[in-house]
This record gives sequence, structure tokens and C-alpha cells, in this order.
Amino acid sequence: MAETKIHRDPVEKIDIEDIMKHIKERVRQKREMGLYSDKDIEEIYSLTLSGMQADCKEGDKLREQLRILSSCYDFRNGINITSHRPVLGKLIVAAKKGFIAIAGKLMTPLLDRQISFNFHLIQTIDLLIEELEALKNEQSMLRLQHEKDIKLLTETIEKLKGERKV
Repeated sequence: MAETKIHRDPVEKIDIEDIMKHIKERVRQKREMGLYSDKDIEEIYSLTLSGMQADCKEGDKLREQLRILSSCYDFRNGINITSHRPVLGKLIVAAKKGFIAIAGKLMTPLLDRQISFNFHLIQTIDLLIEELEALKNEQSMLRLQHEKDIKLLTETIEKLKGERKV
């Protein structure tokens, strides 16, 4: 499998099409291995969080953390089973996959509840971030209004002091 190189130098041009080609190939391989189902892919495509942006503004740590959380809230398909043993490796991998399949069937109700909780928690955090941003905007507007009011009061006081002297 070819590895994707991510350039750290901002001057170099990043080939988004090449990266997407590699991502699509990895998804195709994981689908063939049975790690992704059509339903999983549909859930990912339908996942939207209100107010989420594809690019996070620099310094927007909350949005970046929420983006990371939203990409991994459903942890059922994140298991990559391998073995480093050349001879027994296939047997070990098959045994592990069998165990995980059986354990997965037993754990499905619990995992579904956890995944649902994770999803709703991410939505709640998203709403809190929106509220925080609205409060920050309101605070900025109030600060500007406060500065204007202080300036006006200072001018009025100076005007009244000038009238007293006359």
C-alpha cells in the first residue's frame, strides 16, 4: 500500500486530489475487509453539526477539538487486527476476529448506547460553542458601547466644567 506524504512546508503545494485518492482507496480496502459497511459510510456522509466549519480558524481550539471528537464518536470500526508472526499470524488474526465478532454481538446494546451518548454530547458541545461565540460577540459590542458612553460622559463633564468657569 502506498503511503501518503503530507508536506509540512507551507510553500509546497499540497495535492488534495492525490490525498483524496488515497483516502478513497483506504476506505475501499476497509470495506472489502468488512471494517466499513454501507450503513457506516452513509452515517459519515450524513453527519453534520450545526456551525461546524471545514477549516478551523487559527487559535480556535474548541472547534478543532470538536472536529476531532466528531470524527471518532463511533468507535466500533476502529479495530485493525494484525499479527507480526509469519507462520501463525493468519490463525491468530482469525482467532482474534472471531473473538471480537462474538464479543461485539454481546456488547452491541452497550456500544450503541455509548455511541449515541457520544453523538449527543458532541451536538451539545457544538451548541455550547455557538452560545460562547454569541456571548463573545455580545461582550465585544457592549465593550464598544461602554467606551463610547465613557467618552461621551467625559466630554459632557469637561463641557460642564467649562460652563462653570464662565
